[in-house]
This record gives sequence, C-alpha cells and structure tokens, in this order.
Amino acid sequence: MLSNKNVAIIKEYLLHRKKYQIGSKDVTENIIQVLDKALIAKEAVSISVGKSKKLDLRRIADQLQEKLNATIVAIIGSTIILYRFSSSLKTHLISE
Repeated sequence: MLSNKNVAIIKEYLLHRKKYQIGSKDVTENIIQVLDKALIAKEAVSISVGKSKKLDLRRIADQLQEKLNATIVAIIGSTIILYRFSSSLKTHLISE
C-alpha cells in the first residue's frame, strides 16, 4: 500500500511525462508489452483512456493491474496512474 506522500511523489513525477493511450481496441497484448517496458524503465506510468471507454475505466485499471503486477495509484478523470517497483533502476521514485 502506498502512503499519501508516495502517491504525491508519483503524481508529481508524472505531471510532465508522456501519457500512454488506450483507444477503442481496449487492452491488447501490445499495450501490455509497451506498459511493461515503461514500468521497468520508469516505475510509474500515466495512461489516458479514450472517451468511449470511460465507463469501463475501473475494469481497464483492474485488468492492467493484474496483467502488469502493478499498483493502481489513482484514477483521475480518464487517466489511470500505475506504479511498479523496478529492481533494475539505480534510483527509485519511492523507497519500498
């Protein structure tokens, strides 16, 4: 479980970073692979979900959490923020 301080650190880190997008094709294997590589490299990702999928936002977040073994940091509007500790990085966003 992430503390409020850790959530704030992750949100601030992602503020000016690239958002990944999920459009009309839902969660595909390609999206999973791209997000997996991003989580290894950055530990946290921000994912924008298309307006047509906004009603399924929680389901999509749960799918990504399960398939990527990540933690849902927040769901804000149509954006999902995920975090996963990466042992391959020398410096980490938050200390585990």
